[in-house]
Amino acid sequence: MATEIVNDAPKAFAGWDSSIYFAWMEALSDLMMCANTEMLSKETIPTIGGLMLALTGATGEVTDREYSEARARQTPKAA
Repeated sequence: MATEIVNDAPKAFAGWDSSIYFAWMEALSDLMMCANTEMLSKETIPTIGGLMLALTGATGEVTDREYSEARARQTPKAA
């Protein structure tokens, strides 16, 4: 996932709402902050960074969609 280009990130994680993206980002951030970088391969950190970038994009797209859907439910329909 992290080494691929994902043009439509939510398709890669279909079925999840934005809260799961935040949880995954938190877990990856925790890994980055707590990991002994001397024990990681040199490919690991860029791979984690790529995954974090994909998750960030997906979070933005899903959050925008959720906001639009919530606004549509609140907007009265014209008769």
